[in-house]
Amino acid sequence: MNETDILKKIYFVKAGDRIGQFLIFVEFNKEKKMYSALGVPESEVLYIGQNDIEKALAYKALEYVETLPTDVFNECKREFKHREKSK
Repeated sequence: MNETDILKKIYFVKAGDRIGQFLIFVEFNKEKKMYSALGVPESEVLYIGQNDIEKALAYKALEYVETLPTDVFNECKREFKHREKSK
C-alpha cells in the first residue's frame, strides 16, 4: 500500500478501542511513518502508525466508506488543524 492511498478517505472502525468511529485521514508524516486522522463524530485528533493502519486494513478492522470531495476534505483538514492547536 502506498502511504498516500488512504488520504482524503473516510473509514469506519469495526473493531478495537475506537469501534463505531469514522476516521478521516488528513496527512501522512513520512519521517515518523504516522498518519494524522480526524475521528468523528467527536472531532478527535488522532495519530496512528502506518503499521497499525496496515494491520487494521488486513484484518478488516477498518472498512472503506468513501473518498471525500475536495471541499469536504479541506474543511475536515481545517477542523483537524484547529483541534490540534487547541490540544
